[in-house]
Amino acid sequence: MVDGKTPDNPATAFGWTGGQFSLARYVFGTLLAVLLIFRAAAAWRAYPDALDVGSAGARPSWWPTLDDVAPILHHPALVITLLLVAALMAFFVAAGNYVAFAAIVSAALIELMLWSRDSVVHPGLWPAVVVLVAFVLIPGSPYGSIAARGRDDPAGGWRLPMWAHLMFWVVLGGVYLWAGVSHVIDADWRSGKTLGEAMPDASRGAVLALTWSVIVFDLAFVPLALWRVTRPWVWLLAFLQVGRLMSGGEPGAFDALFGLAALHLFTFQPTWLRGRATDKPELLFYDGHCGLCHGAVRFVLSEDADGSRFAFAPLQSDVFNEKVSEEKRASLPDSIVLLTEDGRMLTRSSAVVRLLSRLGGLWRVASWLLWVVPKPLRDLGYTFVAMVRRKVFKTPSEVCPVMPGPLRDRFQF
Repeated sequence: MVDGKTPDNPATAFGWTGGQFSLARYVFGTLLAVLLIFRAAAAWRAYPDALDVGSAGARPSWWPTLDDVAPILHHPALVITLLLVAALMAFFVAAGNYVAFAAIVSAALIELMLWSRDSVVHPGLWPAVVVLVAFVLIPGSPYGSIAARGRDDPAGGWRLPMWAHLMFWVVLGGVYLWAGVSHVIDADWRSGKTLGEAMPDASRGAVLALTWSVIVFDLAFVPLALWRVTRPWVWLLAFLQVGRLMSGGEPGAFDALFGLAALHLFTFQPTWLRGRATDKPELLFYDGHCGLCHGAVRFVLSEDADGSRFAFAPLQSDVFNEKVSEEKRASLPDSIVLLTEDGRMLTRSSAVVRLLSRLGGLWRVASWLLWVVPKPLRDLGYTFVAMVRRKVFKTPSEVCPVMPGPLRDRFQF
Protein backbone atom coordinates (compact mmCIF):
# COMPACT_ATOMS: atom_id res chain seq x y z
CA MET A 1 0.00 0.00 0.00
CA VAL A 2 3.05 2.22 -0.02
CA ASP A 3 5.31 3.16 -2.87
CA GLY A 4 8.57 3.40 -0.96
CA LYS A 5 10.97 6.17 -1.86
CA THR A 6 10.05 8.83 -4.32
CA PRO A 7 12.35 8.91 -7.37
CA ASP A 8 12.70 12.68 -7.41
CA ASN A 9 13.78 12.83 -3.78
CA PRO A 10 15.30 9.47 -2.84
CA ALA A 11 16.45 10.64 0.58
CA THR A 12 12.89 10.95 1.85
CA ALA A 13 10.66 7.89 2.27
CA PHE A 14 7.12 8.33 0.89
CA GLY A 15 7.82 12.03 0.40
CA TRP A 16 7.44 12.71 4.14
CA THR A 17 10.07 15.14 5.37
CA GLY A 18 10.64 16.10 8.99
CA GLY A 19 9.02 19.50 8.54
CA GLN A 20 5.89 18.07 6.94
CA PHE A 21 5.54 15.43 9.63
CA SER A 22 5.96 18.07 12.35
CA LEU A 23 3.31 20.21 10.66
CA ALA A 24 0.87 17.28 10.60
CA ARG A 25 1.74 16.43 14.22
CA TYR A 26 1.19 20.07 15.25
CA VAL A 27 -2.27 20.17 13.62
CA PHE A 28 -3.24 16.83 15.15
CA GLY A 29 -1.92 17.56 18.64
CA THR A 30 -3.39 21.06 18.82
CA LEU A 31 -6.86 20.00 17.65
CA LEU A 32 -6.82 17.02 20.00
CA ALA A 33 -5.89 19.25 22.94
CA VAL A 34 -8.66 21.73 22.09
CA LEU A 35 -11.18 18.90 21.77
CA LEU A 36 -10.21 17.51 25.18
CA ILE A 37 -10.42 20.96 26.77
CA PHE A 38 -13.93 21.40 25.38
CA ARG A 39 -14.86 17.99 26.75
CA ALA A 40 -13.46 18.97 30.16
CA ALA A 41 -15.55 22.15 30.00
CA ALA A 42 -18.64 20.05 29.21
CA ALA A 43 -17.88 17.87 32.22
CA TRP A 44 -17.48 20.97 34.39
CA ARG A 45 -20.86 22.31 33.28
CA ALA A 46 -22.45 18.94 34.11
CA TYR A 47 -20.77 18.82 37.55
CA PRO A 48 -21.96 17.48 39.96
CA ASP A 49 -24.61 15.76 37.84
CA ALA A 50 -24.00 12.77 35.60
CA LEU A 51 -21.20 13.37 33.14
CA ASP A 52 -22.94 11.94 30.09
CA VAL A 53 -23.07 14.79 27.53
CA GLY A 54 -24.48 12.71 24.73
CA SER A 55 -21.55 10.61 23.55
CA ALA A 56 -22.57 7.51 25.48
CA GLY A 57 -25.62 7.18 23.27
CA ALA A 58 -23.33 6.39 20.35
CA ARG A 59 -21.55 3.66 22.30
CA PRO A 60 -22.42 0.09 21.18
CA SER A 61 -24.30 -2.00 23.72
CA TRP A 62 -21.44 -4.50 23.76
CA TRP A 63 -18.83 -1.82 24.54
CA PRO A 64 -16.90 -2.96 27.65
CA THR A 65 -16.53 -0.61 30.61
CA LEU A 66 -14.39 -0.39 33.70
CA ASP A 67 -17.05 1.23 35.88
CA ASP A 68 -17.75 -1.94 37.83
CA VAL A 69 -14.04 -2.43 38.49
CA ALA A 70 -13.09 1.20 39.08
CA PRO A 71 -16.20 3.29 39.91
CA ILE A 72 -13.96 6.24 40.76
CA LEU A 73 -13.59 6.78 36.97
CA HIS A 74 -17.09 8.22 37.05
CA HIS A 75 -16.20 10.89 39.61
CA PRO A 76 -16.56 14.31 37.91
CA ALA A 77 -13.51 15.93 39.51
CA LEU A 78 -11.24 13.06 38.48
CA VAL A 79 -12.64 12.97 34.94
CA ILE A 80 -12.07 16.72 34.48
CA THR A 81 -8.53 16.43 35.84
CA LEU A 82 -7.66 13.51 33.58
CA LEU A 83 -9.05 15.30 30.52
CA LEU A 84 -7.00 18.42 31.25
CA VAL A 85 -3.83 16.38 31.79
CA ALA A 86 -4.46 14.57 28.49
CA ALA A 87 -4.94 17.94 26.78
CA LEU A 88 -1.66 19.23 28.24
CA MET A 89 0.15 16.14 26.98
CA ALA A 90 -1.42 16.67 23.53
CA PHE A 91 0.07 20.18 23.47
CA PHE A 92 3.50 18.67 24.22
CA VAL A 93 2.97 16.27 21.32
CA ALA A 94 2.09 19.19 19.05
CA ALA A 95 5.24 21.07 20.05
CA GLY A 96 7.46 18.05 19.51
CA ASN A 97 8.81 18.06 23.05
CA TYR A 98 9.01 14.82 25.08
CA VAL A 99 6.79 13.35 22.36
CA ALA A 100 7.04 9.68 23.37
CA PHE A 101 6.22 10.37 27.04
CA ALA A 102 3.45 12.87 26.27
CA ALA A 103 1.89 10.64 23.61
CA ILE A 104 1.75 7.53 25.79
CA VAL A 105 0.26 9.46 28.74
CA SER A 106 -2.34 11.15 26.54
CA ALA A 107 -3.19 7.84 24.82
CA ALA A 108 -3.55 6.02 28.15
CA LEU A 109 -5.82 8.69 29.63
CA ILE A 110 -8.05 8.87 26.54
CA GLU A 111 -8.29 5.08 26.47
CA LEU A 112 -9.22 5.13 30.14
CA MET A 113 -12.02 7.58 29.36
CA LEU A 114 -13.22 5.42 26.45
CA TRP A 115 -13.67 2.48 28.81
CA SER A 116 -15.88 4.46 31.18
CA ARG A 117 -19.61 3.82 30.69
CA ASP A 118 -20.72 7.46 30.62
CA SER A 119 -17.54 9.00 29.31
CA VAL A 120 -17.61 12.49 27.83
CA VAL A 121 -15.11 11.22 25.25
CA HIS A 122 -16.78 9.85 22.12
CA PRO A 123 -15.95 6.22 21.20
CA GLY A 124 -15.07 7.39 17.70
CA LEU A 125 -11.91 8.95 19.10
CA TRP A 126 -10.11 5.60 19.32
CA PRO A 127 -8.14 6.07 16.03
CA ALA A 128 -6.50 9.11 17.64
CA VAL A 129 -5.14 6.72 20.28
CA VAL A 130 -3.60 4.63 17.48
CA VAL A 131 -1.86 7.75 16.13
CA LEU A 132 -0.53 8.63 19.59
CA VAL A 133 0.85 5.11 20.07
CA ALA A 134 2.59 5.40 16.69
CA PHE A 135 4.25 8.62 17.89
CA VAL A 136 5.70 6.67 20.79
CA LEU A 137 7.28 4.14 18.43
CA ILE A 138 8.47 6.44 15.60
CA PRO A 139 12.13 7.14 16.36
CA GLY A 140 14.06 10.39 16.24
CA SER A 141 13.15 14.07 16.29
CA PRO A 142 11.97 15.42 12.93
CA TYR A 143 12.78 18.96 11.88
CA GLY A 144 10.28 21.38 13.38
CA SER A 145 10.09 19.74 16.79
CA ILE A 146 11.52 21.46 19.85
CA ALA A 147 13.83 18.50 20.45
CA ALA A 148 15.44 19.12 17.02
CA ARG A 149 16.37 22.75 17.64
CA GLY A 150 20.03 23.71 17.52
CA ARG A 151 21.46 20.64 15.79
CA ASP A 152 23.91 21.26 12.95
CA ASP A 153 22.06 19.12 10.41
CA PRO A 154 18.48 20.49 10.21
CA ALA A 155 17.06 17.20 8.90
CA GLY A 156 19.02 15.17 11.43
CA GLY A 157 18.77 12.04 9.29
CA TRP A 158 15.11 11.62 10.27
CA ARG A 159 13.02 9.19 8.22
CA LEU A 160 9.40 8.09 8.52
CA PRO A 161 9.61 4.31 8.97
CA MET A 162 7.81 2.20 6.38
CA TRP A 163 5.95 0.28 9.08
CA ALA A 164 4.40 3.51 10.44
CA HIS A 165 3.00 4.61 7.10
CA LEU A 166 1.78 1.07 6.43
CA MET A 167 0.18 0.83 9.89
CA PHE A 168 -1.79 4.03 9.36
CA TRP A 169 -3.10 2.65 6.06
CA VAL A 170 -4.00 -0.76 7.54
CA VAL A 171 -5.98 0.84 10.37
CA LEU A 172 -7.72 3.26 8.00
CA GLY A 173 -8.62 0.46 5.62
CA GLY A 174 -9.90 -1.62 8.53
CA VAL A 175 -12.17 1.22 9.65
CA TYR A 176 -13.81 1.49 6.23
CA LEU A 177 -14.08 -2.27 5.81
CA TRP A 178 -15.68 -2.63 9.24
CA ALA A 179 -18.10 0.19 8.47
CA GLY A 180 -19.10 -1.39 5.17
CA VAL A 181 -19.65 -4.84 6.65
CA SER A 182 -21.57 -3.39 9.61
CA HIS A 183 -23.87 -1.46 7.29
CA VAL A 184 -24.57 -4.56 5.20
CA ILE A 185 -25.43 -6.58 8.31
CA ASP A 186 -27.62 -3.82 9.79
CA ALA A 187 -31.16 -4.17 8.37
CA ASP A 188 -31.97 -0.53 9.11
CA TRP A 189 -28.97 0.59 7.08
CA ARG A 190 -29.70 -1.73 4.16
CA SER A 191 -33.30 -0.57 3.96
CA GLY A 192 -32.31 3.10 4.07
CA LYS A 193 -34.10 3.70 7.37
CA THR A 194 -31.00 5.09 9.12
CA LEU A 195 -30.23 7.74 6.50
CA GLY A 196 -33.94 8.32 5.92
CA GLU A 197 -34.35 9.52 9.50
CA ALA A 198 -31.50 11.99 8.96
CA MET A 199 -32.98 13.13 5.59
CA PRO A 200 -36.75 13.37 6.19
CA ASP A 201 -37.34 15.58 3.15
CA ALA A 202 -35.52 13.33 0.67
CA SER A 203 -37.32 10.92 -1.61
CA ARG A 204 -37.22 7.19 -0.96
CA GLY A 205 -35.20 6.60 -4.12
CA ALA A 206 -32.62 9.26 -3.22
CA VAL A 207 -32.19 7.81 0.28
CA LEU A 208 -31.67 4.28 -1.04
CA ALA A 209 -29.22 5.50 -3.68
CA LEU A 210 -27.17 7.37 -1.06
CA THR A 211 -27.34 4.44 1.37
CA TRP A 212 -25.93 1.95 -1.11
CA SER A 213 -23.39 4.47 -2.42
CA VAL A 214 -21.99 4.73 1.12
CA ILE A 215 -21.97 0.95 1.55
CA VAL A 216 -20.26 0.32 -1.81
CA PHE A 217 -17.67 3.04 -1.16
CA ASP A 218 -16.83 1.65 2.29
CA LEU A 219 -16.40 -1.87 0.91
CA ALA A 220 -14.44 -0.68 -2.13
CA PHE A 221 -12.05 1.55 -0.15
CA VAL A 222 -9.45 -1.13 0.59
CA PRO A 223 -9.27 -2.60 -2.97
CA LEU A 224 -9.02 0.90 -4.47
CA ALA A 225 -6.40 1.95 -1.91
CA LEU A 226 -4.24 -1.06 -2.81
CA TRP A 227 -3.89 0.21 -6.38
CA ARG A 228 -1.42 3.07 -6.67
CA VAL A 229 -3.37 4.81 -9.45
CA THR A 230 -6.66 5.05 -7.55
CA ARG A 231 -5.22 5.42 -4.05
CA PRO A 232 -4.93 9.24 -4.03
CA TRP A 233 -8.43 9.69 -5.41
CA VAL A 234 -10.19 7.32 -3.01
CA TRP A 235 -8.23 8.97 -0.17
CA LEU A 236 -9.34 12.42 -1.31
CA LEU A 237 -13.00 11.43 -1.65
CA ALA A 238 -13.00 9.87 1.81
CA PHE A 239 -11.17 12.82 3.37
CA LEU A 240 -13.59 15.36 1.86
CA GLN A 241 -16.54 13.34 3.13
CA VAL A 242 -15.08 13.19 6.65
CA GLY A 243 -14.44 16.94 6.56
CA ARG A 244 -18.01 17.62 5.41
CA LEU A 245 -19.47 15.54 8.24
CA MET A 246 -17.17 17.17 10.82
CA SER A 247 -18.39 20.62 9.81
CA GLY A 248 -22.02 19.56 9.47
CA GLY A 249 -23.02 20.82 12.88
CA GLU A 250 -24.38 17.46 14.03
CA PRO A 251 -24.01 16.84 17.80
CA GLY A 252 -20.84 14.90 18.48
CA ALA A 253 -19.91 14.73 14.77
CA PHE A 254 -16.54 16.41 15.28
CA ASP A 255 -15.63 14.13 18.18
CA ALA A 256 -16.74 11.00 16.39
CA LEU A 257 -14.84 11.74 13.19
CA PHE A 258 -11.72 13.44 14.54
CA GLY A 259 -9.88 10.15 14.96
CA LEU A 260 -10.75 9.13 11.40
CA ALA A 261 -9.58 12.50 10.09
CA ALA A 262 -6.28 12.00 11.95
CA LEU A 263 -5.74 8.69 10.16
CA HIS A 264 -6.40 10.42 6.85
CA LEU A 265 -3.86 13.10 7.68
CA PHE A 266 -1.06 10.62 8.32
CA THR A 267 -1.92 8.36 5.38
CA PHE A 268 -1.46 11.32 3.05
CA GLN A 269 1.49 10.70 0.73
CA PRO A 270 3.40 13.90 -0.12
CA THR A 271 4.63 12.40 -3.39
CA TRP A 272 1.07 12.83 -4.67
CA LEU A 273 1.83 16.56 -4.85
CA ARG A 274 5.34 16.73 -6.23
CA GLY A 275 7.19 20.02 -6.20
CA ARG A 276 7.68 22.00 -9.36
CA ALA A 277 10.47 20.41 -11.36
CA THR A 278 13.34 22.36 -12.97
CA ASP A 279 16.51 21.27 -14.72
CA LYS A 280 18.77 22.73 -12.04
CA PRO A 281 18.47 24.10 -8.49
CA GLU A 282 17.18 27.65 -8.17
CA LEU A 283 19.34 30.08 -6.21
CA LEU A 284 18.01 31.45 -2.93
CA PHE A 285 19.77 34.61 -1.77
CA TYR A 286 19.36 35.45 1.92
CA ASP A 287 20.52 38.08 4.39
CA GLY A 288 23.52 36.53 6.12
CA HIS A 289 23.09 38.85 9.11
CA CYS A 290 19.43 37.91 9.73
CA GLY A 291 18.55 35.17 12.19
CA LEU A 292 15.13 34.58 10.63
CA CYS A 293 16.73 34.24 7.18
CA HIS A 294 19.14 31.66 8.60
CA GLY A 295 16.10 29.81 9.93
CA ALA A 296 14.50 29.91 6.49
CA VAL A 297 17.66 28.44 4.96
CA ARG A 298 17.73 25.64 7.53
CA PHE A 299 14.06 24.92 6.78
CA VAL A 300 14.74 24.58 3.05
CA LEU A 301 17.83 22.43 3.70
CA SER A 302 15.70 20.05 5.75
CA GLU A 303 12.80 19.86 3.30
CA ASP A 304 14.91 19.75 0.12
CA ALA A 305 16.81 16.74 1.37
CA ASP A 306 18.67 15.84 -1.82
CA GLY A 307 19.48 19.42 -2.85
CA SER A 308 17.78 19.11 -6.23
CA ARG A 309 15.60 22.18 -5.85
CA PHE A 310 17.62 24.95 -4.19
CA ALA A 311 21.14 26.28 -3.74
CA PHE A 312 22.02 29.18 -1.44
CA ALA A 313 24.10 32.35 -1.40
CA PRO A 314 24.20 35.28 1.05
CA LEU A 315 23.21 38.73 -0.17
CA GLN A 316 26.70 39.75 1.01
CA SER A 317 28.45 37.30 -1.37
CA ASP A 318 30.37 37.84 -4.60
CA VAL A 319 27.90 35.53 -6.34
CA PHE A 320 25.06 37.93 -5.62
CA ASN A 321 27.09 40.87 -6.92
CA GLU A 322 27.96 38.95 -10.10
CA LYS A 323 24.44 37.79 -10.89
CA VAL A 324 22.55 40.95 -9.95
CA SER A 325 23.37 44.40 -11.28
CA GLU A 326 24.04 47.24 -8.86
CA GLU A 327 20.92 49.06 -10.01
CA LYS A 328 18.80 45.99 -9.45
CA ARG A 329 20.39 45.28 -6.06
CA ALA A 330 19.36 48.71 -4.80
CA SER A 331 15.67 47.87 -5.34
CA LEU A 332 15.71 44.46 -3.66
CA PRO A 333 14.76 43.84 -0.01
CA ASP A 334 17.46 42.74 2.44
CA SER A 335 15.74 39.48 3.37
CA ILE A 336 15.35 36.72 0.76
CA VAL A 337 15.50 36.85 -3.03
CA LEU A 338 14.82 33.84 -5.25
CA LEU A 339 16.52 33.63 -8.65
CA THR A 340 14.38 31.26 -10.72
CA GLU A 341 15.53 29.00 -13.52
CA ASP A 342 14.12 31.37 -16.14
CA GLY A 343 16.00 34.35 -14.68
CA ARG A 344 13.18 36.01 -12.72
CA MET A 345 13.89 37.68 -9.38
CA LEU A 346 11.13 36.87 -6.88
CA THR A 347 10.95 38.77 -3.61
CA ARG A 348 8.76 39.00 -0.52
CA SER A 349 5.68 36.75 -0.51
CA SER A 350 6.10 35.76 -4.17
CA ALA A 351 9.44 34.15 -3.26
CA VAL A 352 7.82 32.30 -0.35
CA VAL A 353 4.98 30.98 -2.54
CA ARG A 354 7.45 29.76 -5.18
CA LEU A 355 9.70 28.19 -2.55
CA LEU A 356 6.85 26.24 -0.92
CA SER A 357 5.47 25.18 -4.28
CA ARG A 358 8.81 23.72 -5.32
CA LEU A 359 9.17 21.76 -2.08
CA GLY A 360 5.95 19.87 -2.80
CA GLY A 361 3.75 17.79 -0.52
CA LEU A 362 2.04 19.63 2.31
CA TRP A 363 4.17 22.68 1.51
CA ARG A 364 2.60 22.82 -1.94
CA VAL A 365 -0.83 22.88 -0.27
CA ALA A 366 0.45 25.76 1.88
CA SER A 367 1.61 27.59 -1.27
CA TRP A 368 -1.90 27.30 -2.73
CA LEU A 369 -3.40 28.73 0.43
CA LEU A 370 -0.97 31.67 0.28
CA TRP A 371 -1.51 32.18 -3.43
CA VAL A 372 -5.26 32.74 -3.03
CA VAL A 373 -4.54 35.62 -0.64
CA PRO A 374 -4.26 38.89 -2.62
CA LYS A 375 -0.60 39.75 -3.21
CA PRO A 376 -0.79 43.19 -1.51
CA LEU A 377 -2.04 41.54 1.68
CA ARG A 378 0.63 38.81 1.50
CA ASP A 379 3.37 41.39 1.00
CA LEU A 380 2.01 43.51 3.86
CA GLY A 381 2.35 40.56 6.22
CA TYR A 382 5.82 39.79 4.87
CA THR A 383 6.91 43.42 5.32
CA PHE A 384 5.70 43.48 8.93
CA VAL A 385 7.67 40.34 9.77
CA ALA A 386 10.74 41.78 8.02
CA MET A 387 10.48 44.95 10.11
CA VAL A 388 10.52 43.15 13.46
CA ARG A 389 12.78 40.20 12.61
CA ARG A 390 15.99 41.74 13.94
CA LYS A 391 14.32 42.54 17.26
CA VAL A 392 12.95 39.01 17.66
CA PHE A 393 15.72 36.84 16.20
CA LYS A 394 19.34 36.93 17.28
CA THR A 395 21.87 38.20 14.73
CA PRO A 396 24.04 35.29 13.51
CA SER A 397 27.81 35.41 13.97
CA GLU A 398 28.46 34.12 10.43
CA VAL A 399 26.71 34.62 7.09
CA CYS A 400 26.45 30.85 6.61
CA PRO A 401 24.51 28.75 9.15
CA VAL A 402 26.58 26.20 11.07
CA MET A 403 26.10 22.78 9.48
CA PRO A 404 27.99 19.67 8.33
CA GLY A 405 30.39 19.80 5.38
CA PRO A 406 28.14 18.10 2.77
CA LEU A 407 25.44 20.71 3.35
CA ARG A 408 27.91 23.59 3.09
CA ASP A 409 28.66 22.44 -0.45
CA ARG A 410 25.21 23.72 -1.41
CA PHE A 411 26.28 27.30 -0.62
CA GLN A 412 27.89 29.66 -3.12
CA PHE A 413 30.04 32.60 -2.07
